[in-house]
Amino acid sequence: MSAQATQTSPRELAALFAQLADELIPGDDTWPSAASIGVQGIMLLRFAEENGEKDVLRLTAALLAAGAPFTGKSEAERRAIVEALATQEPDLFDRIRSAAVFAYYESPIVAEAIRQSGRPYQMSPHKSGYPRQRFDIERDRPKHARGAYVPTDRVKRIDISSLDLATSRTENWGLKR
Repeated sequence: MSAQATQTSPRELAALFAQLADELIPGDDTWPSAASIGVQGIMLLRFAEENGEKDVLRLTAALLAAGAPFTGKSEAERRAIVEALATQEPDLFDRIRSAAVFAYYESPIVAEAIRQSGRPYQMSPHKSGYPRQRFDIERDRPKHARGAYVPTDRVKRIDISSLDLATSRTENWGLKR
């Protein structure tokens, strides 16, 4: 870990991770950027809870080694910093990117953007579910013409004795899983 990472002020860390969040999820005319809705705080909280505070310092050091901070840099330079992080520390990058995406889509503001795009969306769908139409065999029948239905009484058994399903590999990887 670099000395620079441990000497970075809280204000600089806040700016660094807000800029990282915006590089990961920049936003546009319809969708808010990650930092504009506060994703960086939730992203870091989730990252620290799952990985420990030492990995936040590792991530900071890796970002600085990749060329951060992002301030005053062109779009290509900022993208290169993120790509360098992804190449040099793929595990850290995957974890922080996942934390950013989850934090973003947990935001009520993003939920509203999803609804305004014409898609039904509930922050907590497990409470009431999504409205569904009643099943209709004609409407819901697959149209792709692949596969076929075989009534249960017409299903024929096949001989699987040659598969040697009692081997240790099957015990370890099949039946016990």
